[in-house]
Amino acid sequence: MQLRPVRPLALLAAAAVLALGLPVLAQPAIGQPAVSGAETAPSGDAAAPVVRQPWWSAFEDTRLDALMVPLQSPAAGDPAAVLQAQADTVRAYALLRVAGVRLHNARQRQQVAEQRQLALQTAEEASATTRRAAARGLREARQQVERLQAEQLARVAEVATRLRSRHPAEILGPLLRGASEDTQVLLPRFHLMDELPGVVLRRRPDVARVEASLAPVGRGLGADALDLARYLQAMSLPIRASEQPPRMLRLAWPGVGSVMEQARQEVAFHLWQLGAATVATREQHAHVARLAQLWQHLRDQQQAGRVGELQVLDAMDEALQAEDQLAASAGELVRAWVALQLSVGGAGRTELESLLEQDAPAR
Repeated sequence: MQLRPVRPLALLAAAAVLALGLPVLAQPAIGQPAVSGAETAPSGDAAAPVVRQPWWSAFEDTRLDALMVPLQSPAAGDPAAVLQAQADTVRAYALLRVAGVRLHNARQRQQVAEQRQLALQTAEEASATTRRAAARGLREARQQVERLQAEQLARVAEVATRLRSRHPAEILGPLLRGASEDTQVLLPRFHLMDELPGVVLRRRPDVARVEASLAPVGRGLGADALDLARYLQAMSLPIRASEQPPRMLRLAWPGVGSVMEQARQEVAFHLWQLGAATVATREQHAHVARLAQLWQHLRDQQQAGRVGELQVLDAMDEALQAEDQLAASAGELVRAWVALQLSVGGAGRTELESLLEQDAPAR
């Protein structure tokens, strides 16, 4: 996934801060997921071994890395339970970041509503209906700020509850405070893939248990060896997001085929879900860019005396609404990424991409 940067409203608003009486707006609440050439596996005569990194390293967030340290120990417990705890923590942290961005935008919208109220006091052509609508908008903006303040506190409490027993307060407090004050949401950096090789399933705890039960079979002959060959053939089939995964070849071992088929279906669904969330976030990002350009145009027109202050304020409010929706969309993208990681056993960005051949489909 890769998003082109939107020119921040902060830069566009700098010249208008004094005229409008507003603080500089925050940057758009989104990063730029991508994978640089330096992150790809080096080429050579021999394939370089994959350096396994924690799957959440795709977010490239130092605070998150620090929070997750206690959940990296091999002795932390059952691998499936540890992976679930990691996923729950990343989700909670990401939602905290989203709540902080939305609260920041809500405060900016409240200031726009207050400025609109002041502008209407001196606008002779403003009707009583327009003034009542502006007063109602200001009340709603203040109520939204209050709701998001409560949500942010709840998100902080959720992360703190999960990690209080793992981190001393002097470490946990500053990390959560910094996350709450961040004005950009958390986004993973990755290539969006249309399919994954079936071998990625081997990282799943349920599939690993199946393979462990099949290990003695590999030393036998006859029908068991044939079933093992079928199992390996089924493992080699790619998992596609665009269609239902192919049904497993019938295996004689009870339960093996059902475990593999369910695993493939989960990965296919989450791969599709991640694609849908990525497209939605890209589209919202483009919408924010268009509204930022419109706001800049109207501000220039205002300085030339062609449009009024109220029209510029309305455009700014619309842009802030779009940024709020972008933050929510990015939060859904994080949820989808975490869900995919759960379905592939926490393979991580680098390891997933290393499994793809050079001509593997990506978008």
